[in-house]
Amino acid sequence: MAYRLEKLEKIRSIIDEKSEEDAEKIISDAEEKAEEMLSEEKKRIERERNSSFSEKLSRFESEERRRVSESRFAAERKVLLYRNGLVDKLFGEIEAELKKFRASGEYRGYILRAVEEADEAEKITEGVILYCGSGDKELVSELMKAYPVKIEADERISIGGIILKYPHKGTYIDLTFDTKLSEEREKFSATAEMQL
Repeated sequence: MAYRLEKLEKIRSIIDEKSEEDAEKIISDAEEKAEEMLSEEKKRIERERNSSFSEKLSRFESEERRRVSESRFAAERKVLLYRNGLVDKLFGEIEAELKKFRASGEYRGYILRAVEEADEAEKITEGVILYCGSGDKELVSELMKAYPVKIEADERISIGGIILKYPHKGTYIDLTFDTKLSEEREKFSATAEMQL
């Protein structure tokens, strides 16, 4: 019986040893698994934090680009309005000078040269209609006595000059200050320096 007790004791000792080893392995595996889980959770939290930060950064950058774009547009608009104001002022001054010229004695000579220029380009014959500003009708009528034209006032001619219309040919010659000034304004405004 002592032998059996000894064997039982040995078996118990082996079982205890094996149980302890198994328990240590289970605890070690559990600790390892817990460390892995903790590490994964930390990584997940870090990813979420980074993702949230990235989203916030992306939203901020997008909002900042929008603000910069709006500011740039407002500044360009301001510059364009300022430039347009300068152009308006410049061409207003030119128009005023042309109106002064129209009121001077030199204007009569200009009209005569304009008629001669038009006659050379396209012979002034019967049926031609000459348009002038309402303030110029008397002067033009006096100057055009030698030509067989019909003279009509045109309210669109406000600065000065004349238009000769050739109805039988479907053409016209525009020698008005209004048209020339408008064309010059367009050319001036079309230069690169005047555009944004």
